[in-house]
Amino acid sequence: MGSDSTWTVSRVDDEAYAAALAAADVDPPIEQSLAWHAVVEADPQRRDLGRYLISSGGRPRAAATVTRLVTHRVPFLWVRHGPVWFTTPDAHEEAAAVAALCEALHEADPQAIHVRMDVRADVPGAQPPTGMITYDHTVVIDTAVPGASSRSEEDVTQTVLSRFKSRGRRDVRKAVRESGLECADETQRAAEDFSEYHALMSETADRDGFVPWPVSFY
Repeated sequence: MGSDSTWTVSRVDDEAYAAALAAADVDPPIEQSLAWHAVVEADPQRRDLGRYLISSGGRPRAAATVTRLVTHRVPFLWVRHGPVWFTTPDAHEEAAAVAALCEALHEADPQAIHVRMDVRADVPGAQPPTGMITYDHTVVIDTAVPGASSRSEEDVTQTVLSRFKSRGRRDVRKAVRESGLECADETQRAAEDFSEYHALMSETADRDGFVPWPVSFY
C-alpha cells in the first residue's frame, strides 16, 4: 500500500518531540516518552532509532518513538504503545499514517524485517503478533497519598484501600491474612541498594526459567 501524499513523517529532536506532545496536551505511555531512551540504551540488543512526528496537511497528528531490536537474529522496529495520536483517527486516516510511517522507517533502516506498532483499525498489511498476553480490562488505582511521609503506614494503607471497590478491599485483606505476609513500601530502601532484591529476582528466575537484567539496569 502506497502512502497518502497528504501524510508526512519527519524525524525530530527531543525538544521538538516534547513540544508537540505538550501542545497537544498528551501524556504518552512511558515507552513513548523521552525517559524511555535510558531503558533502550541499557540493552545491547536495542537501539533508539529516534522520535518522529506524523503530520497531515502540515499539522502534527501523532508522535512515535521507535526502537530497533534484534530477536532470534531478526532485526525489527518497535513503536511500543504507539503511535501516540493527538486526536482519534478514523480507519482511513490511521491506514494512511501507518503507511507513511512504515515508508519513512524503511528508509531509516532498510534491514528491518517488519515494524511492530499498535493499531486500532484493520490496517492493510498488518498482522497480529504471534504471541501476546491479553487482559479483559485495565484497573487504574490512585496510590498517591498526600502527606504520606508524616502519616503512619496503617493510615496510608487504609487510604489506598479506600480507593478500591469493596470486593477488591476484601480480596486484598483476605490474601494478606491467609498468606501470613507483611506488606511494606520498600521503594526508598531498594533505591539505595537493590542487590538484595536482585538476588531474590535471580532465585525466582532460576526457578521459573527466565533471565533477569543485570543489577545495573534496575
